[in-house]
Amino acid sequence: IKDIILNMKYDHDARKDFIKYLRIHYSTESKKLDDFERNYQPHSAIWWYTREGFIFSELNKALRTQDNDLLIKMGFLIQDLYRQIEQLHAENN
Repeated sequence: IKDIILNMKYDHDARKDFIKYLRIHYSTESKKLDDFERNYQPHSAIWWYTREGFIFSELNKALRTQDNDLLIKMGFLIQDLYRQIEQLHAENN
């Protein structure tokens, strides 16, 4: 699944679909969802992942339960995390 997600092409609609999913499952987090929708940028993926809230728990739950549908919905974020970690790793070597 890693290779599939890292090689998929995601567009702006992928983020909208993920946000729609989150709004259904995290209706009490509407302020954080609004913030994510307005301010998410690929270069800040690690910050969003480590920020208190829904991203960390959703991604870890999807990985733990092998929820491939959710992993694909989050694919744009996984790609951004992967790229940012690669970049940080290269800078530190």
